[in-house]
Amino acid sequence: MAQHATSPDSWIADRLGGAQQKFKEFATKVYSGTALDLKTKELIAVAASSVGR
Repeated sequence: MAQHATSPDSWIADRLGGAQQKFKEFATKVYSGTALDLKTKELIAVAASSVGR
């Protein structure tokens, strides 16, 4: 299903594109901060990479 959601001809990809970009920006901002411990940053990185697939 993840492949279907991100395929170029999928209406789901069209609807999620903005949300994925916003999440990526949020994750980048949070990840670059120093307030979080390493484990939390790793979880955010995994989530961000999963959203991008």
